[in-house]
Amino acid sequence: MSMQTHQQAKTGNIPQRFTNTTQSFRFPSLRPLHDVDLVTLQRALLRTARADTYSQSASYLAMTGRNGLWLYSTNDTFMVIASHPNKDDHLLLFPPIGKEPAHLFNQALCDDRISARQIQFARVSDQDQLLLAWAQASGHMKIAPEEILDWSFPIHTLSTQAVAEHEGRKFRNFRHGINLARDANLTASLIDLRRDKAAIKNLTDQWAAESVRKRYSYDDLVAPTNAILSLMENTSLPLHGLMVQKDGSPVGFMTWEETDPTNKTATSQCGLAIEGKGVIEFIYLSMCEILDKRGFSNLCIGGSETAGLDQFKRKMNPVKSEALQSAFSREP
Repeated sequence: MSMQTHQQAKTGNIPQRFTNTTQSFRFPSLRPLHDVDLVTLQRALLRTARADTYSQSASYLAMTGRNGLWLYSTNDTFMVIASHPNKDDHLLLFPPIGKEPAHLFNQALCDDRISARQIQFARVSDQDQLLLAWAQASGHMKIAPEEILDWSFPIHTLSTQAVAEHEGRKFRNFRHGINLARDANLTASLIDLRRDKAAIKNLTDQWAAESVRKRYSYDDLVAPTNAILSLMENTSLPLHGLMVQKDGSPVGFMTWEETDPTNKTATSQCGLAIEGKGVIEFIYLSMCEILDKRGFSNLCIGGSETAGLDQFKRKMNPVKSEALQSAFSREP
């Protein structure tokens, strides 16, 4: 996907009233974010410490906001807003960052460019509880279980060194998968899109065709990978990845962003495995080995939509886990 097409996808199908930044002098600026803005956005996101590393990842926000991404801001405070990737006419408001987050959040809830649609306060961590309490007390929003996006279950952060070493009783189940992978003679190599893009898309198509569930369409399942591939091609965000092969044929891949070099934290973005037991364990092991050698000691692998995926992630013995919440605007 070219940069032009990617940018058009982000602003297409949005009512003019939503992109109008001159609606009222009382309200903050609201403007679309494009690929060329993402590196600057990444720098701004890292100015404030967040327990949820994904809320500091421009790649994650752009992938999630692939159908629309905006910046709502004053001179000293900003908030990223995204179209929900799986719902129409539904906006995700990520926690605001800056000097006056509560004031900006209040303005957003009262701004009809935003409040005219279904809105969701997304990826709410313990840091955001005062905002959440205010939103509930004011009658604007209510907490409800997250049923679609990737924080139905807690987000987990791994020690890359511990996973790379995978020693001791606590890694017994993970080590079983690694032993199966070694028996299958799997190999891993860094992604080169000129060589690997078609294989990644083919793997994703195959996986999606076999995995379509009631909650997600085929397009829902392939869109995250397509978005990350576009970001890898069209931006200078620190995105990397690896391909895994069995007997010369691709059987899985994983991508990640080296989100915060200062705090040695990376975030996994999207990946999958299509064949054989032990492939997904081998993918995570290979990613952790690479990141450990590159000096990234922490890898946030996010949350899960299902209990089964959460159980798998716990096999790698996270060093930190954090539950996130969602709050939704009340029906008029």
